This record gives sequence, structure tokens and C-alpha cells, in this order.
Amino acid sequence: MGGMEKGIAELRYRLFVARIIDNRKRIDRKLAGLSEFFSEVVTDAVLPAVRQ
Repeated sequence: MGGMEKGIAELRYRLFVARIIDNRKRIDRKLAGLSEFFSEVVTDAVLPAVRQ
């Protein structure tokens, strides 16, 4: 019986780790999107003002 409990614990651990990695990827994508957005805003708003 101990082997099955160990297997379930391992599965739970792997799911937990996979969820953390997935969340990190999602956060990285959001950050990448944000930095892209800000660089566009800077390009559109700041550069013309600087050039004038």
C-alpha cells in the first residue's frame, strides 16, 4: 500500500511543479507583452516629442 501512496504523492508533486512552471511562462508572456506595449508607447509618444 505504501508504494501507491508514494506514487500519488509524486504525481501531486509533479502537478504542483508543472503548475508553477506554467504560471511562470504565463507571467513571462504577460511581461513580454507589457514591455512590447511600453516600447511602442515610447516610440509613438516620446520620440516625436524629442525630435521636435
